[in-house]
Parts: sequence; structure tokens; C-alpha cells
Amino acid sequence: CTVVSNYYIPDFLLIKYIREKKKGANVLFFSILILFIIGINDMLFYNDLIKSMALLPIGIFVLILGQSLTLARIFTNAFVENEKLTEKLNYQNEHLQELVKDRTKEIERQKQDILQKNEELLVQKEELQVQKDSIVKQKEIIEEHAKLISDSIEYASSIQKSILPSTQNLKIYFEHFIIFLPKDVVSGDFYWFSDNHPQYMFFALGDCTGHGVPGAFLSLIASYLLNSIMNEKHTVDLVEIMETLDLKFNKFMHKSTSKNIDGMDISILRFEKGNKKKVDFTGAKGNILVWYPTTKELKRYKASRRSIGFLSDATTKSRIKFLKTTIELDEDSIIYLYSDGYIDQNNLSRKRLGTLRFLKTIKENAEVPIQQQKIILIKQLEEYKENSPQRDDITVIALRLK
Repeated sequence: CTVVSNYYIPDFLLIKYIREKKKGANVLFFSILILFIIGINDMLFYNDLIKSMALLPIGIFVLILGQSLTLARIFTNAFVENEKLTEKLNYQNEHLQELVKDRTKEIERQKQDILQKNEELLVQKEELQVQKDSIVKQKEIIEEHAKLISDSIEYASSIQKSILPSTQNLKIYFEHFIIFLPKDVVSGDFYWFSDNHPQYMFFALGDCTGHGVPGAFLSLIASYLLNSIMNEKHTVDLVEIMETLDLKFNKFMHKSTSKNIDGMDISILRFEKGNKKKVDFTGAKGNILVWYPTTKELKRYKASRRSIGFLSDATTKSRIKFLKTTIELDEDSIIYLYSDGYIDQNNLSRKRLGTLRFLKTIKENAEVPIQQQKIILIKQLEEYKENSPQRDDITVIALRLK
């Protein structure tokens, strides 16, 4: 075969189709071959090289016949192929219709599921709305109750403050400071003062069990009992006052018939009016400190190891007595009373401030003005505890006789 400009001539394509067994290629080939042989025959005949006859019309007929047969076969095959494709297409259309129907049913089912879920969600939404409305209403009720409780506690705080000794009354007899820091709005700590007796005046600091509202109730009871002891019995004996307080407190709290374990630690001082040289002291686990400016000494006076209101102490009352201690004072001595809240305050490492640190601060600043001492103690407390919550009610009081 001949290649012209990279294209193959038709005879090469015919041979290629024969090799590839294309339908009709053999018939066409043989008809062309016959035409070629007839052409050679006629050329030899017209040149008197052979004795034959002109066969060109027959060759052309054979060629046309071969082409016709080839075209007929091609068209027949095309028709058959078209029929097959039509059947296949019809089958696919039918199958596609079934798929469409199935898919439509599935979509419809999913649609119904979605509608059902939407209905369920709407029901849940309505239920949630009802719950939300209920929660909002409960929140409003709780906030209202909380406000009532808060207002009641604030009012209780004002009542508690009203029964504490007035600063103006204390100023008559003492140069003083008072650090009074309830853990909550109201306090289980309290301080008490009485100058009703013609010869003596009394000062007390109490630390009741607990804090907050329960502790505040106990502090009110303790103040009431101290007032009743002074006004009804008119006793000036510190030991008798302490024993009577213990007896009345147990009776008031029905200790003999209940499992109540409430009580208090308390320090009581008795001053003789006009006498700046001595003070009498008794305590129920409530110690006091005295600063002596002459010797620069800070001395701690310990109370009896017995609390007010604990019947568990009954078995040891024969051994543990409330004792009175007479303390001689310098001209400008300062008496410090304190509850355990200051000492027990912890920092972020949960370590207590401690007695030693408290005593060191008192001693190092005992000679500065009393109000400045208060500022120093509060500053130390705040710096030590940092962001730690306050653990207990805190009370520190300093008294210097005028």
C-alpha cells in the first residue's frame, strides 16, 4: 500500500478491514479483485495478446453487485443492531421506570418519616416551651424567695448590730478598735458590754457554734442571757456569771432532752470603774492578750478548757472549773480579745494564718495608734488569704482604758 501525507489509501483500508473481519469487506474485496482481473483480460484482449472477449461490463456488474450486497448486509446488520439497541433501550426504560417508582416510593416514605419527625419535634418543642415556662416561673419564685430571705437576713443583720454595744458608749471608757467581719451577712461572733452596775463594768466576746443565721441566733440568745443574768441576779462574780450562763444556755436549748450540740466559747472581763491598774478575767476556751508597754511584753492569758453549753463536759466538771484571773495592768496596757476566725483563716495553699503570725503582728504594732493597728491587721488578713473564701466569722477587739 502507498502512504500519502500520512493518510492510507483506500486499498490499504480494505485490507485492514479484511484483517479485522469487518462485515462485507470480503465480498467487496472479491468483487474488486474480479474487476481487476477482467481489466487485465480486456487489456490483453485489445492488444491481441490473448483470444478472449471484452468482459468489462461484467466486471462492473460484479463490482456493483458486490457493493450492493455489502451495503445490503451493512444495512441489515445496522437494522438488526438497531433492533437490539431499541430492545435494550426499551428494557432500560422499563427498568428505569421501575427504579423511578421505587425511588419515588422511598422518597415518599422518607417524606412521611420527616413529617412524622417534624410532628414529634413540634410536640417536643411545645413540651420544652412548657418546661421553659415552668422553669422561668420557678426561677421567678426562687428569686422572689431569695430576695425575701436576703431582705430578712439583712434585717436580721441590722437587729444583730443594734444589740451590739454602741461605739459611742465604748468611747466613754475605752480607746479601742473593733474588727467585726461576719463570714455571711450575720455572725455567730458577738461582743457584749454592760456598765449598769455602779462599781463595775463588763465586756465579753463570744464565739458561738457555726456561723450565718444559726450562729447569729445563738449570739442573740447569749446576749439575752448575759443581760438577764446582770439585770436579774445582779451578780458581779465572774465565775458565778459563767456558771449561770452555762446553766441557762443548756436549759434554754433543752440540752437534757435533745441532741443539740450547740455552744460557745467566751471571754468576760470585769473592770472596776475608775481603776486602770487591773482587770478580772474568766473565759470558756476564750483566751485574751495583754500588752505591757513598760516591759514591751505581750502576754497571753488562757481560759478554762471548758465551753458553754456542752453537756459532754458534765463528767469533767468536777475537774474543770471556771477560774477568775486578776490581771495587773500598766498605765497604757492594751487588752486584745479575739475569736479563732482570724487565726484559722487559710490562704490559697490551705495553710492557716496561725497563732504565731497573729501574735507577732500584734506585738510588732502594739505601740502604733490603735486605729492604725486595726488597718494593719485587716491588711495582713486580706494579703494572706488572697482570693480564698473567708472560713469563719472574724472578730478582733482592742481595749485601752481611758
